[in-house]
Amino acid sequence: MIGNDCKMIESNIDVFLDTFISKDKGETWESPSSAKLRQLLQLYKLFADLARDIRAVEVNKERINSFKTRAENYFQKFLVNCSSSS
Repeated sequence: MIGNDCKMIESNIDVFLDTFISKDKGETWESPSSAKLRQLLQLYKLFADLARDIRAVEVNKERINSFKTRAENYFQKFLVNCSSSS
């Protein structure tokens, strides 16, 4: 992501998603009702890892060589966690 607003969300995604947990109802990140938020956070972190390579200005052969595998892993997790039947 680029821009200050995007960078703030990126570095505080855990805090942002935490606002959707109903603590007054006793919910936590480990609660069954927070499963989709945990999935969303995992997907976001996988995407952020890919985005790091897309916007990189320095060459990192190891990350270049693993990009396709990481992108495929992200896409498979996306399909499982974001299916229309959930």
